[in-house]
Amino acid sequence: SLHWDGDLIVLVDPLDGSSNLDVNGAVGTIFLVLARPDEEKLSDQDALQPGQAALAAGYVMYGPALAMALTVGDGTHILHYDPAESRWRHTHKHIRIPEDGGYYSVNEANRDRWTDDSAAGIERLKAELGLGLRYVGSMVADVHRTLLKGGVFLYPPDKKNPNGKLRLMYEAIPMAWLVEQAGGEARTADARRILDVQPEAIHQRVPVYLGARRAVELLLGGLA
Repeated sequence: SLHWDGDLIVLVDPLDGSSNLDVNGAVGTIFLVLARPDEEKLSDQDALQPGQAALAAGYVMYGPALAMALTVGDGTHILHYDPAESRWRHTHKHIRIPEDGGYYSVNEANRDRWTDDSAAGIERLKAELGLGLRYVGSMVADVHRTLLKGGVFLYPPDKKNPNGKLRLMYEAIPMAWLVEQAGGEARTADARRILDVQPEAIHQRVPVYLGARRAVELLLGGLA
């Protein structure tokens, strides 16, 4: 539930990649910060703001090093925690997603459930860019690699999840803003800009395609 004590609304996915815990794999936390409306009495509906209204977004990755990606609308920045000095170091300023190289990141185990458009887009991507596959199963870890190495992360619609599996408010929107601020694209399956989607429910799901511009365009058949 939401608690309305301050001037901000914060939506959090506290443990992204939880299936990795029992094998000591990478996990993370994703967050989105919105402005609180001025109304005296608020409800969950007041959190349903599109991504373009966000004040800040980011993630923390609990990997070999403790890392955080953050944007407040002035580029995407990565910080690493220095345990020796108990402080964060600003290690990557105004990062840009490489247009060349990188990997495509998708759960290929779902191939039999993909729609024809999804399958065709992925085959087109592999044929034209020759990207290798990397998939951790934690959106934080997979997007972190995409930001630094290039390529694309996607969770397309399929026969089991026609609206995708990722949550718009606290997974898709924060990652979309980070990617756009790093020079990339972040779209839904019908090529809508994720940050323009008007949320209708806090736990709403949406297909996600985000990464280097050319890779996203190939996946969506030139619609992006």
